[in-house]
Order: sequence, then C-alpha cells, then structure tokens
Amino acid sequence: MERWLAPKAFTCFAALPPSGGLLFRVVRFRIWRSKSLWLGLPGFVFLFWGWCSSMQHFASVGVHGRWILAVGHMGGEVILYANRDAASGAWRLRSSNYELTSGEAREMKTLLEGFAGQTRGIYQAFIPYPYLVLGYVIAWGGILGWRARRYRSVEGKIALP
Repeated sequence: MERWLAPKAFTCFAALPPSGGLLFRVVRFRIWRSKSLWLGLPGFVFLFWGWCSSMQHFASVGVHGRWILAVGHMGGEVILYANRDAASGAWRLRSSNYELTSGEAREMKTLLEGFAGQTRGIYQAFIPYPYLVLGYVIAWGGILGWRARRYRSVEGKIALP
C-alpha cells in the first residue's frame, strides 16, 4: 500500500487520487503570509518613529501622587523615572512635550543624572533606542524563525495509508 507524505509544510485539504490513498495539497511557509510578521510590524514602526521623534523633542507621560512614575524620551533615549518621596496627594496623569536641540538634550540628561545621584529615593534608567530596536528585531525574528521551523517540522510526519 502506498503512503502519501506531505513534503514540507502545512496541509490545507485532502483529496482521493486514483491510486486510492489520500493526497494532501501542501502550502509552504511564506513570510509575507505570516500573521507574526504583520502583527510585529506596527511595533517596529512605532519604535522607529519614537527614535526619530526623540531626536527633536522631549516627551513624557507620568502618574503623579505619592510616587511619581514616568516614562519619556529625548536625545535618542528612553527615560524611565521613579521618585518615591514625592508629595502625597491625589493621583493624576501628567504629560509634557517640547522641542529640544541636541545640545539641550545633552545638558538636560546631565542635569537629570546629577539630580538623581544627589537625591535619595529617585531612580532613573536611560535606555538608548538602538538597543530597544535591536532587542525588538531579535525577538521578532526569533518568533518568525520559530514559526517557520514549526511549518518545516511537519515534513515526513503526515503519512496516511
């Protein structure tokens, strides 16, 4: 008795050939048809846009109350900021946005780093956008590679009498 094997991918439908066994139509993994590609693309575009925007603007959004928790960007970096010794009060959301030159961005970063080093209870992290974009692309590429490998692993496993 013959066995029909799916040569390299996911099977779409089965049909009966004249010889009697099942014949599978095979669809190979195509990157442009992958949902992982199209669902990951907006995140990549957003990171790239944020990187370009941070070169000319300072923008931040934060929650102010007993703690101040904020995230912002300027000068090609993302800034994470927390201040545990803020004035207590009602929680509210604040945002700011203004234009910066590259010199002003360097001065502001130096000022923020110095202020955090002298004051207890203030925590900051400066993460360069190239590291964020690289990390995103590596994770996204890993997911796409994993999906492609899953499609290829079906090879030889589909066998029907």
